[in-house]
Amino acid sequence: MGLPAEYERAVELSPRLLQYCRPPVAVLGKPVVARFRVNLGPTLQFAARLERDAGGNTRIELSEPASQAPHFGFLWSLQDRADKLLFYHERFVAVQQWPAETNEDAWSFGSFEAEWTEEHEEFAGRDARKVILRKRSKGSVLAQDAGECWISEGLAMMMCERILGQNGSIQEWEVTEVEEAPPAGDVLATPPGFRQVDPS
Repeated sequence: MGLPAEYERAVELSPRLLQYCRPPVAVLGKPVVARFRVNLGPTLQFAARLERDAGGNTRIELSEPASQAPHFGFLWSLQDRADKLLFYHERFVAVQQWPAETNEDAWSFGSFEAEWTEEHEEFAGRDARKVILRKRSKGSVLAQDAGECWISEGLAMMMCERILGQNGSIQEWEVTEVEEAPPAGDVLATPPGFRQVDPS
């Protein structure tokens, strides 16, 4: 079943809410809880919380900074090989299965080309390595700079991501707190009463 018409805009918006730089799917034995400051535009500023359990299952929630009321959630389940997008205002969850060719052991960078550098910087007291992101236009020989991300290889976690927009804007995630500890609850839990839909 496809998405109802009233949900189409929410799902269309969802790629802007997610990190482009994503760690390997199978990150085992490295539980972590982290907070991020997220600025995706003048009306899209959030506080984000990332939770990953020892089994590699991960939950990211974006909330209104002042009230901490959640707006969106993103869950990925290693066992189910699926992503779940939670939309709190609309009270529904969209489930997307991973493609069969998903590489569980490699970092992914969306549609960007990635160049790992030897430049390092600290974020929230943790060392991170810079990765330059480039975008190649259709038919173009040269790739254009499109941003950067900073990766903690020890935590297998993105610490900072800056994406350059075509109009000169910058979409940014930056970690503010990191705790190497198991999450308190089930990272894959879906709030009661949410309708599940198939976006395909």
